[in-house]
Amino acid sequence: QPPRASLATAPQASQATAPPAKSSMISAERRAGLRSAFKAYDADSSGFITKEELTNAFKAAGLTFDQKVISDTFDTADKNHDGKVDFEEFVALAELLSKR
Repeated sequence: QPPRASLATAPQASQATAPPAKSSMISAERRAGLRSAFKAYDADSSGFITKEELTNAFKAAGLTFDQKVISDTFDTADKNHDGKVDFEEFVALAELLSKR
């Protein structure tokens, strides 16, 4: 079950095999937390989060949004428009949301 923390408040994570995103100067601890959240949201362990998985993660966290808000959030995260959010896109979204 996904963690109850929102993207903006989820702890950060680091990954030994991949360096932090060049555009993001986040701590290893925050990156590690985001990695944990990403894995929890990625229900099928595909390495990507789908719009359906994002919707389910929000619901599991007790967050209720209409479908337009979820779609807009997903589309903002999906920078390469491939219909799925990879970890780096997820990190960028979390950073964007934490600045609001």
